[in-house]
Amino acid sequence: MENTAENNNLTNNLKIIAKYNPKLAEKIFKHTQIGADFEFIEAKSGDIVLNYKNLALHSTSDPQEEALNIFKNLSHDEKTTINVIFGLGLGYLFKRFTMSVKGKIVVYEPNIDILRITLEVADLTAELSKSGVVIVDSIKDIEKFYEHLYVDGAELTLSFTRSYVEMYPKVFDKLIDELGFIRGLYACNYKNLFEKSRHWTLKGIINTYQTLRAYDLEHLRNKFVNKPAVIISAGPSLDKNIHQLKEFQDKAVIFSVGTSTKTAVKHGIKPDFLTIVEYNDCVSQIDGLDLSDMNLILHPSANKKFHKLKAKKRFTYYPNNDFFSKWLAQKMGIDITDYENKGTVSLCAVFSAMIMGCSPIILIGQDLAYVDGKCYSKDSAYKDLVCIKDPETGKYEVGPIDEENYIKSLGIDKDIAKKYTEERFKELTDSIYMVKGQNGDMLPTDPGYATFIKYFEDLAEQKGNDFKFINSTEGGAYLKGFEHIPLTKALSQNIGNAFDVEEIIKGIPVFTDKNLRHKASLEKIKTIHKAYAETLETISSELKLFEDGKSIVARFSRLAKMNRIYDSNFGKYLKESLLNFTQVEQRLVNKDMLVMGALISEHYKLSTFVHANSENVNQESMKELATLLSNFYIKTGYEKLYELYDTLKNINKILDDGIKILEGKLDESCYTKG
Repeated sequence: MENTAENNNLTNNLKIIAKYNPKLAEKIFKHTQIGADFEFIEAKSGDIVLNYKNLALHSTSDPQEEALNIFKNLSHDEKTTINVIFGLGLGYLFKRFTMSVKGKIVVYEPNIDILRITLEVADLTAELSKSGVVIVDSIKDIEKFYEHLYVDGAELTLSFTRSYVEMYPKVFDKLIDELGFIRGLYACNYKNLFEKSRHWTLKGIINTYQTLRAYDLEHLRNKFVNKPAVIISAGPSLDKNIHQLKEFQDKAVIFSVGTSTKTAVKHGIKPDFLTIVEYNDCVSQIDGLDLSDMNLILHPSANKKFHKLKAKKRFTYYPNNDFFSKWLAQKMGIDITDYENKGTVSLCAVFSAMIMGCSPIILIGQDLAYVDGKCYSKDSAYKDLVCIKDPETGKYEVGPIDEENYIKSLGIDKDIAKKYTEERFKELTDSIYMVKGQNGDMLPTDPGYATFIKYFEDLAEQKGNDFKFINSTEGGAYLKGFEHIPLTKALSQNIGNAFDVEEIIKGIPVFTDKNLRHKASLEKIKTIHKAYAETLETISSELKLFEDGKSIVARFSRLAKMNRIYDSNFGKYLKESLLNFTQVEQRLVNKDMLVMGALISEHYKLSTFVHANSENVNQESMKELATLLSNFYIKTGYEKLYELYDTLKNINKILDDGIKILEGKLDESCYTKG
């Protein structure tokens, strides 16, 4: 395997792989010693087959026919489909897929020997160069590239030769489980993106004045290096060990989430930081609590009632995965690379602790499972929610003991809440998921909690060299990568001298110098006031283009819904509609992140459909296109654009008054801040 042709193949193949997976390319390049016996044998068809450890990796009759038959059995074949191939072998199945499928291709080859051999002997540059094609050597990397390849509604296929299943049965089983998890995860994430992005954007804008008058969490970066942090969550086990924290509370930085704060306070524990991310009105979580001696860490889009709470200090956490937070942080020059948001407030508290430099990070009440029939601790706002196993059917059922109290705790309209909870409890009951507990037993949970378990485990794997992670939850789910030790032991082994969190904060100039603080607030408000004005100008200047598109789409939709795709004007209106959409994308949606945040659902579904069906012109596809165009231009998209415009206009007036107050030109007593 030393000849020039093979070296050229390896070099050229690796150049392409290195563009998207440099670590794998380097790993293959440095792998010069093959660790097992292999040989090339001739199939009956005359094709060459790789025989590895006495196992032929392709059909010894006709590997090309084998690949064709596997392709013919694909359940889905659209441009948006993500096709995972388990095993590269000598590339027969890979070549067939690059030749025939419409969608994306991820080749998972777990054997470095086979990767090295094949990339030396086979010129795969044409196949590797195709858009949407990647090669990986780990399941973890499948998820990484899946994120880049996925679009809403994309189907997932798994293809393989029988040889690879025989050679790697355990890997194959794990792959099936992981792909099912990944598929569900991204479908859920995109559903949330579409349903909530507009709300996050608008509520973030509405909270602007309060957010800009608060402090940025960035001020606390690395101010608590190597000081232990305890994250209090509201799992049912919290009642078992929360009392143990009291004697250590002056030797750790204590974070709580909304649902666990009442339990903490009841046991004489004062959280240093209360973390809130919910945009719904669930302020009942902390009803009756005195927060004057606590600091708040708030998502910019958290419900406005939380932003107006009287607390010691308010800090803003800018999640790097929503449009408004990214836009706001960008305008203020804050790097939010490590400001992650994984859908659970507990992880936001963990990431906050990491930004502040805390280590170890100790979890309590983080059950992530239904333990002893309970879903939350007994003093939580959601204490009435239980998970009970029916002794006759053996089926777990989720629901509240006291439905009225539970609905009240949600903080939303009673009728809406009743309908929501009925659907939600049925969904939870129908989708009970079993996870490994700390004692090795299997515990019931819901798919959302199962997802969070993976997030915690991924965090420990990725950041375990920089931070120490301890799970002191009494029972609940097992978290791989965390130490599982009792709370008293965890604290005794990892604490030093007592320290005062507030004294450390006071040592930071921005918190003690009133003039500096005043100047910083004024500059931030002026910056965002100007940026909002620019967005308003962008919308105003491109509104005619949007209105023109509205008229064109109305004509196209009329013909499409009448099945008149062969009408002489149909092609003209189709072309004009798509041209206008391209211009609206370039000059409005893609130009401003706030517009994108408000219109993401309608825009994404339309742009994805256009991309996936560019060559698919028939009555059915044109009717669907007409619906998506109408939603974007005439119905919800149009309404959301105006809603965004009006919201920005109203909030910019508030910011304008806020600037006058800070400049001493307006009396604050005569002014109500939103």
